[in-house]
Amino acid sequence: MKQEPINSENHNIPTTKDPTSIYNRIRSDELKKKLFYLNQNSKADAKLNKIITTYAKLDLDEKVIMGFDDTIFGSSKNGFLLTDKGIHIKSIMQKAVYIPYTDINEVVLKGFSKDLYINNTEVSLTQISERHSKEELVNLLKFIADCK
Repeated sequence: MKQEPINSENHNIPTTKDPTSIYNRIRSDELKKKLFYLNQNSKADAKLNKIITTYAKLDLDEKVIMGFDDTIFGSSKNGFLLTDKGIHIKSIMQKAVYIPYTDINEVVLKGFSKDLYINNTEVSLTQISERHSKEELVNLLKFIADCK
């Protein structure tokens, strides 16, 4: 069965309260290898814990939706964390950045290599090479931001 891309025109729209349904709609295998959600498996939970303890300083009532690991060996030291309030971003050699969904005006790919930017903040995607994977990630981020 062919999965429909995530967008607001689809019926049975997944919600941010159900990360499994969002993950299962992702078509890009390359992207799926780098995204993970709470209770997916023990490896995913360990990665989320690593993100939370290294660069995503969550509010007490902030809920995790999904994480992205942008490291070669899976350490999760760089990437991003999507929560119910915003996105925590950590790129190589950069300080961690938090952008609340209410402050997101633009999620785009720029330049020849199609670098991801949220507003004017570059989000490192060193582990994603396929253009369609990057485009699907942009759609995912827009969908989650629009849900808030």
